[in-house]
Amino acid sequence: MKKIVFLMILISFLSSCKKNCETSNLGYIDIVNNSSYPYTVYIDGKIEGVLDGHKYWNDHEVFSGDHSIRYVQNSGYILYATDRTESVNVVQCGNTSFSFP
Repeated sequence: MKKIVFLMILISFLSSCKKNCETSNLGYIDIVNNSSYPYTVYIDGKIEGVLDGHKYWNDHEVFSGDHSIRYVQNSGYILYATDRTESVNVVQCGNTSFSFP
């Protein structure tokens, strides 16, 4: 009986999470830093933080639609830091992967 109640609560919770992304028009980005060095990450011009080398952020919540992601190398460069901006499209309730450099 306890298992049935637990499963009902779990199903209710999971379905409410999906409804939240549908009603709020949200999607998710997984961001992966393939470099050994840290990068500062910006989404749509807003600083999101520093992503250390060989690390990732899962399920970074954004509104669905087109977004620009800028990544700027913080250390480990010889003359100039890598500073690039790329576009990514996030679908409603979807999960989009983005990796750099």
